[in-house]
Amino acid sequence: MNPRSQVCVALGFVCLMFPGSASAKMNPDSNIAITNLVEVLPYISDFVGKLELESPHPLETNRVTRFSGYRPKRGYGRETVSVTVDRKLHFHYDVEHLLVYGFTDDRYSMRYLWRAEDIKPLIRPSKITKAQALETARKCLKRLGYSEKELPLLPPRVNQWTWEPPGAPKPELLPFFTVEWPFSKHPDWEYFTIEIDGYREKVTHFSTIHPRQDPPVKE
Repeated sequence: MNPRSQVCVALGFVCLMFPGSASAKMNPDSNIAITNLVEVLPYISDFVGKLELESPHPLETNRVTRFSGYRPKRGYGRETVSVTVDRKLHFHYDVEHLLVYGFTDDRYSMRYLWRAEDIKPLIRPSKITKAQALETARKCLKRLGYSEKELPLLPPRVNQWTWEPPGAPKPELLPFFTVEWPFSKHPDWEYFTIEIDGYREKVTHFSTIHPRQDPPVKE
């Protein structure tokens, strides 16, 4: 089902509209794309539901704590809208291709945690193995509509995070895994990156350099 048809936005008594179209529609008079939170939110909510993230589903606008409006590309990059939900879940949405290309849960993503007070409470045994983390990441891709077999991917790499504070006799094993699929054309680029919290068994980060479900055009 198209996420537009299943998500609704409960606005209370005011409608939050922002200039700029998350659905990449162009204004025929001005030739300028217009985006607004009401149009973007169904796609964010669809992503939340597919990955079973810790957030109410469907999403409503009262959960949005930050909305970064439409940023048109200037000959490079991508046209994006950014949304933060409950001050902790961050989403980056590709306006042209109608897909979330980036997500981070800043409470648990090891990309953003580095202080001892943030790391220490997370030192606990993982409930899953590296193999199970890979299986979880593959399910994530499938739910989002990506096909490993059809995309130009090299075999995935799975790494488990450790933490070694100054003076520690050995690194502490953390229950977090990063799964990366290198781009076959440029092996030093990660086509997909997915982080898994092995204790909560949840996705904490997702990103792709090609937010389309079809393979890149071959040159």
